[in-house]
Amino acid sequence: MSNNKSWMYKRLERRGCLNDDFKEGVNEFIQTTLNSYSSGVIACPCRKCKNRKWLTWDIVKQHLFEKGFVEDYYVWAAHGETPNSNGLVYFDQANSSYCNASEVQYDPYKSMFDDAVRNEFPTENQGDFLVNDEPSAASKKMYEMLDMTNQPCFEGCPMTELSAMTEMLNIKTEMNLSEAATDRIAQFVNRFFQTKIPNRPIPNFNKIKRKLSLLGMTSQSIDCCPKGCMIYWKGDNELMECKFCGGARYRISKQTKKAIPLTKMEYFPLTPRLQRLYASDTTAEKMRWHKVHHREEGVMRHPSDAKVWIHFDNLHPDFAEDPRNVRLGLCSDGFHPFGQFGQKYSCWPIIVTPYNLPPGTCMKQQFLFLSILVLGPRIPTKRIDVYLQPLIEELKQLWEVGVVTYDAFSRENFNMRAMLLWTISDFPAYVMLSGWSTKGKFACPCCTEFTEAFWLYHSKKHSWFDNHRKFLPSDHPFRFDNVNFTKGKSIFYGPSVSKRWFILL
Repeated sequence: MSNNKSWMYKRLERRGCLNDDFKEGVNEFIQTTLNSYSSGVIACPCRKCKNRKWLTWDIVKQHLFEKGFVEDYYVWAAHGETPNSNGLVYFDQANSSYCNASEVQYDPYKSMFDDAVRNEFPTENQGDFLVNDEPSAASKKMYEMLDMTNQPCFEGCPMTELSAMTEMLNIKTEMNLSEAATDRIAQFVNRFFQTKIPNRPIPNFNKIKRKLSLLGMTSQSIDCCPKGCMIYWKGDNELMECKFCGGARYRISKQTKKAIPLTKMEYFPLTPRLQRLYASDTTAEKMRWHKVHHREEGVMRHPSDAKVWIHFDNLHPDFAEDPRNVRLGLCSDGFHPFGQFGQKYSCWPIIVTPYNLPPGTCMKQQFLFLSILVLGPRIPTKRIDVYLQPLIEELKQLWEVGVVTYDAFSRENFNMRAMLLWTISDFPAYVMLSGWSTKGKFACPCCTEFTEAFWLYHSKKHSWFDNHRKFLPSDHPFRFDNVNFTKGKSIFYGPSVSKRWFILL
């Protein structure tokens, strides 16, 4: 197989027909893969399956012709190729850590780990690379966890230690098993294979959680007041009732007689996720893109081209000096998980994304970090700041102090700082994040008290008709059109520059 894989993403010709080089490359890819997988079933690398489904070779070929290869799949890792190999290197079937493809079950937890971490971390020769600084403790734990993805439970076993643990959690969740039942299953499996796994037994539930916590993907459940008055966090963690409304924190289960929180939220720490970006030399290099890319005057291809970004760098040169410091954006919006006609229940996710990355990367799903999940059934409305307390404290810590992080690209530790540049939301949710009322005469955050809204007496509401022309260029013909807009009215003025800067900052 040729090392030139440029044909992979040249599927169609201008006429819409399949490219001959693409067809030849797919046929050679299928044939080479089948030489190592005698079962005739291989991982499908199309845009939809993304190597998560094992299909027969003819269906894989059809998928590739119809959908093309998954993005950036130049290294065929799911088919045995390593990044350092000159050609396709496949595992020996006798000693391979891959099992019979027809027996492979899709593991959502393993897939989650692959999508979020493994594809972003160099796993080859991790113990041999030279570094200027010793990796931090968090990075060492991450590399230790990555090594577990290649360690089989015993010789010839198709499952690694990590996949076995995640499969146990998957069974517990889907079957709603208790911790005791999960431990009993682990004990039975260990006794059944006691001659094969003396050194790597399947741990109990608590040990599984402890080991998976090395990933840095832990979450924290925080009890909340049902009315949104407060969260039971830090100094208020021991309270049994709301200190504002007096509402109870728990309800007692009739069956188990245990105290169950009435409402809770899930908090996902942001710092480990930002540190993970620098644990890969690929993403660590991309995190500097905003500083080194060429800016074209009058063109904004990325938020780093905006005036507010440049103005912030001028205000805080100590922060802007190191391009590895992270600029963040925060987004929030609610949704109904049970649909429009289901149970009245609302969930509000708070998503944080780093804008240091290039335009084609920063908006990808794997870089949209879920930070807070506010569970319903009520909408948090004006009390969203109550639920944001853990995130705000963490952002203050990242801004004022920072955290020691290992940079895999420069192979050194540095003090990573972060700041929140802006928030993104639709207009109804704007009131929650900014505190600016989006109802009434002064609903427009741009015009503020200088609004020219007027009251529609018959419709009983305010209207902002013809308020947009003042934002047009001074020589725009719409400014002088007194027929198609407000009759007999021309616009000769515009919003002041000071108000525009107020909006940006």
